[in-house]
Amino acid sequence: LINIDAPPGTLGLVFKGDNTVLSKVLETSPLVNKVEVGWTLVSLNDFDVVDLDGYSVTKVLMSRADNSQRKLTFRRAPSDAEQPGPLGRVAAALAALSPRAASDTVTSVAGDVECDGQYTAFSALDKLENYRDPSSGKLELR
Repeated sequence: LINIDAPPGTLGLVFKGDNTVLSKVLETSPLVNKVEVGWTLVSLNDFDVVDLDGYSVTKVLMSRADNSQRKLTFRRAPSDAEQPGPLGRVAAALAALSPRAASDTVTSVAGDVECDGQYTAFSALDKLENYRDPSSGKLELR
């Protein structure tokens, strides 16, 4: 998790419509080079906002624009480098089982299957079942 102290005023952050994932950081944002597209805003001043949609979290941020101090906590989007090997890929798929991530999309399963955001966490786990060895019951990931 990344904590950012945001100054008062407009932050110039644009969120996806159905969640708190950053879809754009405006050039005029005081947070340029501090946050990145794809990061998820999880809390504002330790108030959990991850279950809000983009419109609601924007309204919350705007309602606190005059606050001299706003602590934003983001979860970075995982990169492939942070998930090396089969165990890292399985861990990434299983991390999606969080109740908060049930509607999030998964971009790859077992590292070599590009899903293009078409799979939810649960359908990704179904896809992982295709890698199970029928005789041993173990996942066979390469």
